[in-house]
Amino acid sequence: MEGNDAFRVLGFKLTLVFLFFRLSLIHELIAAKLGINTYVLYITGVPAIGALLFAGGLRRSFSARAMWFWAAFCACIAVGAPFSLWPGASVLEVLGFMRTELMTGLLIAGMVLTWGEVTSLMNVFAMAALVNIAIGKLLSGDAGGRLQLDVQGGVISNSNDYAAHLTLMIPFLLIVVFTKRRAFLVRAGALLFCFYALYLILSTGSRGGSLALIAGVLYGIARMPARYRIIAAVALPIGAGAVFAALPSETADRLASLFKSEPTAAAQTDEAAASAENRSQLLKRSIELTFQHPVLGVGMGQFQIADGAAARAEGHHGLWHETHNAYTQVSSETGIPALLFYLAALVSTFIMLNRLLRNARRQQPTPENQTIIIATLCVLLSLTMFSVAITFLSLAYRFYLPAFTGLAIAMTRAANRQWNAAAAVVPARSFR
Repeated sequence: MEGNDAFRVLGFKLTLVFLFFRLSLIHELIAAKLGINTYVLYITGVPAIGALLFAGGLRRSFSARAMWFWAAFCACIAVGAPFSLWPGASVLEVLGFMRTELMTGLLIAGMVLTWGEVTSLMNVFAMAALVNIAIGKLLSGDAGGRLQLDVQGGVISNSNDYAAHLTLMIPFLLIVVFTKRRAFLVRAGALLFCFYALYLILSTGSRGGSLALIAGVLYGIARMPARYRIIAAVALPIGAGAVFAALPSETADRLASLFKSEPTAAAQTDEAAASAENRSQLLKRSIELTFQHPVLGVGMGQFQIADGAAARAEGHHGLWHETHNAYTQVSSETGIPALLFYLAALVSTFIMLNRLLRNARRQQPTPENQTIIIATLCVLLSLTMFSVAITFLSLAYRFYLPAFTGLAIAMTRAANRQWNAAAAVVPARSFR
C-alpha cells in the first residue's frame, strides 16, 4: 500500500524533476544567460516537500542514523547563528541550508521505495551529467590556459567547482556503461561522454579535481576483480598520457605542479605558487579560528570577515577568500561539535553503502542483484572522489553530501524490499 500512495508517487515524480534541474543547473544557466528566473526549484520542490510530509516520507528519511547526524549538525549551526560575527547573515545561511540543501537529501530518502524508482533516480543523475558535460563543451572559455565556463555567477562558473561537480556526476554515467541490459550504442555513447568529462576536468587545471580522479582510480582498482587489475595497470598510464598530450601546455604544467617542485613554465610557476601559498594561508587561518572558537565557530558563512579582522589585527590585509577546504570551513565557521556531526554523517553514509554492497554480493547472482552491485559501487566511487575534491573547495553547505545520504537510505531500503520479496516467494509443490 505504501508504494501505491498517491501523494508519495506524485512527490517522487516531482522530486525527479527537481533533482534534474538541481543537478544539471539548467535553471542557473537560463538565469545567467537570459536573465530569466524560472523558479523551477520552487515550482517542483515545494509540492514535493508537501507530498513528503503527507505521505509519511519524513519518517522514512530519518530511518537511518546518518540523517540524524545531519539533524544534529543543523541543531549546532542553529545554536551558533545568534553568536556569529554577523548574526543576520548566518541565520539566513542556516535557514537556506535547512530549507534547500538538507531538504534535497530528505526528498530522496523519503520518496523512493522500490528499486525501479532507484533506477529512475539514477537515470536522472545520468541525464543531468550529460547536460553538465554539454555545458562544458558549448560554454567553455579560456582563463589563463584553464577551462572556465562562460557564465557569470552560478555554482559551476568557477573552474574548480565545475571540476568537483563533474567528479560527482561521472560515476552515474558509468552505471549506464556497466548495465548489460542497456543497448550497446547507449553504453558506448555513455563511455565516450565519460572520457570527455575526464578531459574537461583536467582542462580546468583543478588540482583538487585531479587528485579526486586519482583517488577514484585507486578506489576502482581496489574494488575491481583481480583479473581486471592488470588491464587497468596497463591501460590507465596510456590513457593518462594521451589526455595530458591533448591538454594546453599551461594546463598540463599547472597539473604537473602536483608532482613537481619546479613546473616547466615560469609564468605557470608564479601562478601555481601564488595559488598554493594563498591556500596554505587560508588553511592555516581556518585551523587557527577553529581553535580560537572551538564550540560555535565564527558563524556560518563568516570566515572571510573573521580572516579579514584577524589580518588587520596583525597589521596586514586579509585574503578575503573562503577557506577552500570544506572540512575546515565547517570547523572554523560552525565549531568542532558541528564538524564531528558533519563527519559522522559522511562516514555513516559510507558505512551504509559498503554494508549494502556486502549484502548484495551475498545474494544470488541474478541480473537484478548485479544491477544493485554496479549502482552501489558507482555511488561509492562518486562519494569517494567528491569527498577528496571538497578538501580543496568551500562546498561544505551545498546539497551534495545530504543527497548522498538520501541516496544511501533509498538504495538500502529498495534493495531490502526486493530481497525480502524474493525470499517470500515459495516454489509451488508439484502434484502427481
